[in-house]
Amino acid sequence: APLLGNGDKIELVIEDDQNQPEQTVSALKRMANEDKVSAVLLMSTSASALAVRSLADNIKIPVLAMLATHPDITLDNNYISQLVFDDTSQGTVAALFVMDELLLERAAVLTSPDSQHSTALTAEFIRKFQSVGGVVTDTVLLGEGNAYVDKLKELRDKKTDLLYLPVKARELIAIEKATREIDWNPEIMASDGLLATVINDYSKEVALLEGIYAIDFFASDDKSLKRSTQSRKLAKIYRSKYRDKPTSYIALGIEAYLVLHNAMNRCQEPDDRLCINQMLRNTENFEGLVGKISILENGKAKRPLIVNTIRDASARFVVKVH
Repeated sequence: APLLGNGDKIELVIEDDQNQPEQTVSALKRMANEDKVSAVLLMSTSASALAVRSLADNIKIPVLAMLATHPDITLDNNYISQLVFDDTSQGTVAALFVMDELLLERAAVLTSPDSQHSTALTAEFIRKFQSVGGVVTDTVLLGEGNAYVDKLKELRDKKTDLLYLPVKARELIAIEKATREIDWNPEIMASDGLLATVINDYSKEVALLEGIYAIDFFASDDKSLKRSTQSRKLAKIYRSKYRDKPTSYIALGIEAYLVLHNAMNRCQEPDDRLCINQMLRNTENFEGLVGKISILENGKAKRPLIVNTIRDASARFVVKVH
């Protein structure tokens, strides 16, 4: 078992909430009250993180949300913190990249109204894109029975240069297939975690995403990276145990463990929930896998954003934004 600086062993208690908010709430109650865990690493998405905000505060247990990016996760909350950038930062970077780097001025947004993550990204991308002179040709709400081909023909006729797609991997794949069906090749910008999801769940479809851009947490081929000795050691252990290609989800797991380990080591009693929470929210310039990570007193994270493009079924580094 992994050790803390004082020699204490860290015991991992694992619950599978299936990324369902109601199950996340139940799991957090069990872990806090029955298993008496000292802190929680939450690898579910924004809906689950939002569902446990008040509970984490009520029972005073530190929760580090590893991949949830909704901007309201830390709002009016003292015990849930984010490891990653939020949707406000991500939507802003995506809009500026489209305008300043791709030099495209006409974009359409296809969004999932039932997803808080997608809705937040959509609002911020549109706000920022229009503020710098971009034109949003249309905003399309996705749902059951969407006629992608007909809608994409309309967007093409409106001289749309780029599709911004803060949607799930299966929806993006369906949209990409439809663009090929009408022989249209617009630029595409997608959101965080896309490639990791495709590799994990849709590996046979990776080739369909050739050439798209996506905001991401990591870039394996960024030669400027200077990784810590500890992170390199953990990455080596992972490669020795598993044959599958590491994704951004694996990397976030490594970072989250390292950040929590660091916080616990700075407490006189490493199982003191109050102290762990205070130390998490006092994480400053911690050496992550792609740069320094800070977690502010309000639970927000400051870390680099990566823009990747997909080439030969792998993410290729384009630019890092601090």
